[in-house]
Amino acid sequence: MPIMNYRPLNEYQHLLFDCDGVILNSNQLKTEAFYKASLGWGADLSLQLKRYHIANGGVSRYKKFEYFLRCIVGQEVINDTDLSFLLSTYEQILEKELESCEVDTGIFELKRLSSKSTWHVVSGGDELELNSLFEKKAMSYLFEGGIHGSPRDKYQIIEDIDYISSQNNQTLFIGDSKYDYDVAMHYGLDFIFLTHWTEWAEWAEFFSDKNVICLNSIQELYKYDFQHHK
Repeated sequence: MPIMNYRPLNEYQHLLFDCDGVILNSNQLKTEAFYKASLGWGADLSLQLKRYHIANGGVSRYKKFEYFLRCIVGQEVINDTDLSFLLSTYEQILEKELESCEVDTGIFELKRLSSKSTWHVVSGGDELELNSLFEKKAMSYLFEGGIHGSPRDKYQIIEDIDYISSQNNQTLFIGDSKYDYDVAMHYGLDFIFLTHWTEWAEWAEFFSDKNVICLNSIQELYKYDFQHHK
C-alpha cells in the first residue's frame, strides 16, 4: 500500500534518515551497551533499562539514563555523578564497535537516485559522536543538510531545521521505530519504515492498518522507487 502523497525520491526536497537500524546495523550494539553501562546497579535493574531502551527506540541516551536513575533506580533528584558515569561508560563501550559497524551500502546508490534532494541525519545518537563516526566512515558528504543528534530530541532537531517543519509532504523521513513514525506524523512528513535491523517487535501489527510503506532495507527502497515511478 503506497503512502499518501508518496512521490518519486528525486522529487522530495529533503530526505531525513534515522541512523541506528537504518544506515547502520547498530541497534543491538547500543542495546547491549545500555545493559553493560548500568550493571553497577545490578543485573535486574540493567535488564529493566534494556527493555525500556528497546521499547523506546530513537529516544536519546540522555533521556534513557535519566529515566533509569529516576524511575528504575528511584532517585528523586538525579545524581549528576551517576549520570555522567553512565554516559561516559556507554560511550566507551560503543566507540570501537561503531567504527566497524555494518553500513547499509544501498545508501550510496540511493544518493545517486535522489541527487536533487538534500539529505539529513536525524538521530537519537550523540551529535558530536555521529559527526566523528560518519567522518571516519567517509560518509559525511552524503548529508549536506547536516548530521543531527542528541542531546536535542528529534522534534527539536526538526524545529531547528525550520524550513523542513513547514514543508510537510516535500520531505520524506526514513526510520525504524515508532518514535520515528510519531515524529513524522507530527510534522505531516511522508514516512517509510525499514524493517531489516529494527528491534521493534510489534511493527507489523502496528502498521497493518496504516498508510505507510514498510520495506526491508535502503536497497529495497530504491528498487521500490524504480518499480513504481519508471
